[in-house]
Amino acid sequence: MARVAEGATLPVLRVTGGHEALGTAVGTAMRPHIQRAVHTALEGLAREGLDAAALRERIAPALDAAERWTPGSLTELRAWARAADVPLEVLSYLSSAGLPPVSAAHGCTSVAVRGAHGGILVGHNEDSLVPVVDEVFLLDAMVAGSRFLSLCYVYALPGCSASLNGHGLAVLMDYLPDPDARPGLPMDFVTRALLDVPSIDAALDFLAATPRGGSGNCVLVQGGRVVNVELTSTRMVVTDASREGAWVHTNHFLDPVLATAAGTPQADSLPRLASGKRLVQPGLALDGVQRILADRQGFPDSICRERTLAGFVADPTSGEVRVCWGEPAHGTWTSHWLTGRTAP
Repeated sequence: MARVAEGATLPVLRVTGGHEALGTAVGTAMRPHIQRAVHTALEGLAREGLDAAALRERIAPALDAAERWTPGSLTELRAWARAADVPLEVLSYLSSAGLPPVSAAHGCTSVAVRGAHGGILVGHNEDSLVPVVDEVFLLDAMVAGSRFLSLCYVYALPGCSASLNGHGLAVLMDYLPDPDARPGLPMDFVTRALLDVPSIDAALDFLAATPRGGSGNCVLVQGGRVVNVELTSTRMVVTDASREGAWVHTNHFLDPVLATAAGTPQADSLPRLASGKRLVQPGLALDGVQRILADRQGFPDSICRERTLAGFVADPTSGEVRVCWGEPAHGTWTSHWLTGRTAP
């Protein structure tokens, strides 16, 4: 059950420096949690008959792609593994969502809505089949010239959940099954790179040019724009939703061609999408987006449920980010600003 102590707030890790500094800081601060996650992963791999040599062989194409396309992110992950004293191969495996085929679907909900002052507000619930709440934290970073606030797992590169960068670009990620699975750059490396880009158009250019080895949905928001990108390893469908006034995505493809290729969606995704569409409406403030993330209608297939680890809402125009730890229906929200402004 994804509950935390009453009044507890999501841990925040602040990092300034280069790529190695980021990895070292996370690996040091989160070391016990990383080691536990790695131990659990090793137990699972052993049950599958995958030993260390086989894992190295399996992860090698992903690391080769990361070295070519996102060397800074690979530097982060190497320093992360050293500081936490865990094998790079296992941490890479975890930060690649286990590599295809993914054995356990995640279940996140992302929303974007035009706010009362005209800008787009965003919200995201981070869910997991194994609700371990102390595996998530907020990373407040200035790394190699890139400023961002990112909801993170202790074992995965920032960008894999919900983030806002210093250019006012919000990136919300939802798991999708991959009907076109192939070796390539894992999605966690792909989405980490999006935190460094200055615009939606630059993000689309990077996604189109990168040989991906994974799938997912990106909701990209900046200024008055909302662009949704459904990705497989080989295909990319872009939907400009800027005129919609509100947008919701969960864990199934909305593009009919990709939906057919992916097959039957996970059962909880359709009702969460329906609930989100029922609740989003133009003119909301951040408090209203928080209420959407706290909705429990249709439980256990509700937007907020027992496997919700954290909630994230943001106003990309003002740079305000609010997060809660555990279920938004019960959690305590805290505010953070990319501008360095302190909470009132």
